[in-house]
Amino acid sequence: MAVMRPTIGPGPAAPLPPVTQPGTRRRSPASQALHRMASAVRSNRKATAGTVLLLFFCLIALFPGVIAHDNPSAEIYGRSLGPSTAHPFGTTAYGQDIFARRSSEPGRC
Repeated sequence: MAVMRPTIGPGPAAPLPPVTQPGTRRRSPASQALHRMASAVRSNRKATAGTVLLLFFCLIALFPGVIAHDNPSAEIYGRSLGPSTAHPFGTTAYGQDIFARRSSEPGRC
Protein backbone atom coordinates (compact mmCIF):
# COMPACT_ATOMS: atom_id res chain seq x y z
CA MET A 1 0.00 0.00 0.00
CA ALA A 2 1.35 3.45 -0.89
CA VAL A 3 2.08 5.93 1.86
CA MET A 4 0.08 9.09 1.36
CA ARG A 5 1.74 12.49 1.64
CA PRO A 6 -0.26 14.99 3.72
CA THR A 7 -1.64 17.91 1.74
CA ILE A 8 -2.46 21.41 2.72
CA GLY A 9 -5.86 22.49 1.60
CA PRO A 10 -8.47 20.60 -0.40
CA GLY A 11 -7.54 17.87 -2.87
CA PRO A 12 -6.31 14.31 -2.89
CA ALA A 13 -3.06 13.30 -1.23
CA ALA A 14 -0.17 12.41 -3.56
CA PRO A 15 1.56 9.04 -3.01
CA LEU A 16 5.21 9.03 -1.96
CA PRO A 17 7.79 7.56 -4.35
CA PRO A 18 8.78 3.95 -3.59
CA VAL A 19 11.61 3.52 -1.10
CA THR A 20 14.73 1.85 -2.51
CA GLN A 21 17.19 -0.19 -0.51
CA PRO A 22 20.43 1.56 0.44
CA GLY A 23 23.25 0.82 -2.01
CA THR A 24 20.94 -0.01 -4.92
CA ARG A 25 20.60 2.08 -8.05
CA ARG A 26 17.54 2.73 -10.12
CA ARG A 27 17.91 1.59 -13.71
CA SER A 28 17.65 4.04 -16.54
CA PRO A 29 14.71 3.58 -18.93
CA ALA A 30 17.05 2.26 -21.64
CA SER A 31 18.54 -0.26 -19.22
CA GLN A 32 15.07 -1.37 -18.16
CA ALA A 33 14.04 -1.83 -21.80
CA LEU A 34 17.15 -3.91 -22.56
CA HIS A 35 16.56 -6.03 -19.46
CA ARG A 36 12.94 -6.67 -20.45
CA MET A 37 13.97 -7.55 -24.01
CA ALA A 38 16.71 -9.92 -22.81
CA SER A 39 14.34 -11.72 -20.47
CA ALA A 40 11.75 -12.02 -23.26
CA VAL A 41 14.35 -13.51 -25.62
CA ARG A 42 15.57 -15.95 -22.95
CA SER A 43 12.03 -17.15 -22.27
CA ASN A 44 11.34 -17.92 -25.97
CA ARG A 45 13.36 -20.80 -27.47
CA LYS A 46 12.96 -19.63 -31.08
CA ALA A 47 14.03 -16.09 -30.20
CA THR A 48 17.05 -17.47 -28.34
CA ALA A 49 18.07 -19.60 -31.34
CA GLY A 50 17.62 -16.64 -33.69
CA THR A 51 19.70 -14.39 -31.45
CA VAL A 52 22.50 -16.97 -31.28
CA LEU A 53 22.51 -17.31 -35.09
CA LEU A 54 22.49 -13.55 -35.55
CA LEU A 55 25.45 -13.16 -33.18
CA PHE A 56 27.31 -15.98 -34.98
CA PHE A 57 26.88 -14.31 -38.38
CA CYS A 58 27.89 -10.94 -36.94
CA LEU A 59 31.08 -12.48 -35.56
CA ILE A 60 31.85 -14.06 -38.95
CA ALA A 61 31.36 -10.66 -40.60
CA LEU A 62 33.50 -8.82 -38.04
CA PHE A 63 36.37 -11.35 -37.86
CA PRO A 64 36.53 -13.28 -41.15
CA GLY A 65 40.21 -14.22 -40.79
CA VAL A 66 39.61 -16.08 -37.53
CA ILE A 67 37.16 -18.54 -39.06
CA ALA A 68 38.35 -18.75 -42.69
CA HIS A 69 42.14 -18.82 -42.72
CA ASP A 70 42.48 -19.23 -46.49
CA ASN A 71 43.12 -16.45 -48.96
CA PRO A 72 39.73 -15.89 -50.66
CA SER A 73 41.27 -15.24 -54.08
CA ALA A 74 43.77 -18.15 -54.01
CA GLU A 75 43.25 -20.70 -56.78
CA ILE A 76 45.14 -23.55 -55.12
CA TYR A 77 42.45 -26.15 -54.42
CA GLY A 78 40.78 -28.74 -56.58
CA ARG A 79 38.21 -27.33 -58.99
CA SER A 80 34.48 -27.70 -58.28
CA LEU A 81 34.87 -29.79 -55.13
CA GLY A 82 31.77 -30.45 -53.06
CA PRO A 83 31.39 -29.51 -49.39
CA SER A 84 33.86 -31.20 -47.03
CA THR A 85 35.51 -30.56 -43.67
CA ALA A 86 38.33 -28.67 -45.40
CA HIS A 87 35.92 -26.55 -47.49
CA PRO A 88 32.47 -26.27 -45.80
CA PHE A 89 30.80 -24.78 -48.93
CA GLY A 90 33.07 -26.47 -51.49
CA THR A 91 35.24 -24.78 -54.12
CA THR A 92 34.53 -22.79 -57.28
CA ALA A 93 35.35 -23.77 -60.85
CA TYR A 94 38.60 -21.82 -60.39
CA GLY A 95 39.61 -23.71 -57.21
CA GLN A 96 38.73 -20.95 -54.72
CA ASP A 97 37.29 -21.77 -51.29
CA ILE A 98 33.67 -20.54 -51.30
CA PHE A 99 33.47 -20.23 -47.49
CA ALA A 100 36.59 -18.04 -47.40
CA ARG A 101 35.18 -15.87 -50.21
CA ARG A 102 31.77 -15.45 -48.51
CA SER A 103 33.18 -14.71 -45.07
CA SER A 104 35.69 -12.17 -46.39
CA GLU A 105 33.05 -10.34 -48.48
CA PRO A 106 29.78 -10.59 -46.48
CA GLY A 107 27.99 -7.84 -48.43
CA ARG A 108 28.73 -9.30 -51.84
CA CYS A 109 26.58 -12.26 -52.84
